[in-house]
Amino acid sequence: MTFYLIVSETVLYLSFSILVGAMIFQLVPVNFKPKIEIPRAVYFLSILGIIFASIGPVVQVIFYFIEALGFWETLRSVLFDFEVGKAWMFTSWVGLLLYFMILFNKSKYFQTFLVLLLIIAVGYSSHAASLSFWYGLTSHTIHFLGVVVWTGILLIVSLFSKDVRNWSKFLSWFTPTAILCLILIIVSGFMTMKLVVDPKDYVSSWMLPYGQALLVKHILIIPLLVFAFINGILMKKQAEHPGPSTIKWMRAEGIFITLIFIVTGALGIQSPPHDIESMIKTEGYSQLYKWFHPFLTNDIVQLNVDASFLFGAFLSTILLILMVLSFTRKNMVAGSVVFGLFFVFIAYIVLMTAGH
Repeated sequence: MTFYLIVSETVLYLSFSILVGAMIFQLVPVNFKPKIEIPRAVYFLSILGIIFASIGPVVQVIFYFIEALGFWETLRSVLFDFEVGKAWMFTSWVGLLLYFMILFNKSKYFQTFLVLLLIIAVGYSSHAASLSFWYGLTSHTIHFLGVVVWTGILLIVSLFSKDVRNWSKFLSWFTPTAILCLILIIVSGFMTMKLVVDPKDYVSSWMLPYGQALLVKHILIIPLLVFAFINGILMKKQAEHPGPSTIKWMRAEGIFITLIFIVTGALGIQSPPHDIESMIKTEGYSQLYKWFHPFLTNDIVQLNVDASFLFGAFLSTILLILMVLSFTRKNMVAGSVVFGLFFVFIAYIVLMTAGH
């Protein structure tokens, strides 16, 4: 079940990103984007991916109650009484309507409106909305919207662009859009995180599986931002004469986006640490945290800044600089990806050894 839920969450994010990116490029004038050819099957597979992947939480609830109520009664109750079931029913009907709108080439603006409804449905069924409806619905929807717009544009260009014509004009709107999305993601991310993790307990949450996944996600975001800096800022200098490696750098950014989606999928199936002390008593410590700290004595973790931490921070910074130099000096896409992965590895070890 755990593996299925992680895969379904990852597929959900990827499907939404590709569908949103495709919708955005439908609205962008031809002279403001590279030549992009998106097979119609991609639209349909993305919609089906959203419908089938979003059923993950429904399946999870069904398995939780099935022994007590039986299959059919549990299915009826979950679909019509639980918020996750209602959201999935809504997603399915809107998804099917969108499917036929695309099939018969109906208004692209109405298609975009339907996609926005699907995004709101994700916010409606989120854990944040169950804790504080309007606050959680708003923060999660904005967060999810920012993620799928930014990553959707990037993935569409990475996967379906046939050339790099109009690249400077493409960056003229993509870069500010990505910056705006990043601001929305950060602000709404903090808003959402406050519902599940008290900021003062952030480091202590590393003792739990949820905190571990959240930490890895935050570490992965840093090299992603470096690639965003390369593709959005540094790439502007050669935007008038883009080379054959331009798309490869976009794909490199897509690698870290996919990794973040996978970790987000793992994060979504963990119990949020509302009360760390009680969760440790009921669920125990994270196995990863126990591997770094086998002799645990308390339920409060602090970040200890010592010589080893400073050396690790220095080494991590060097790896980020090497990511940028791989672009400016050597144009080595693979090298930059490797440096980014090493950064994630080193930064994780440094933080885990310093948090005790």
